[in-house]
Amino acid sequence: MSGKSQDRQVMMFSATISEKTKDTCRQFMKDPFELYVDSPGGLTLHGLKQFYVKLDDDKKIKKLIELLDNLDFNQVIVFAKT
Repeated sequence: MSGKSQDRQVMMFSATISEKTKDTCRQFMKDPFELYVDSPGGLTLHGLKQFYVKLDDDKKIKKLIELLDNLDFNQVIVFAKT
C-alpha cells in the first residue's frame, strides 16, 4: 500500500445503523458526511427508481407485497433490519 493514512478515504454504507455505531464511526472519521435517503434531496442514481416508505412495523410486509405486485421491475433490492 502506498500513500499516507491521511490520504486514504474510508466509506461506510448501511441500510440501518445504530446510534452507538454512528458514534464509534465518528470517533475515527475526519469530517464525516452522512446521507439519508429519506431526507429531502436524498441520493438518486440515474436509471434507478427508489422508493422510501415509512410505516409502522405491523404494516411493512403488506406494503412490500403491494409494491412488488404493482411495480414493473426486473431487479429489486430490499433493505431490511432483520
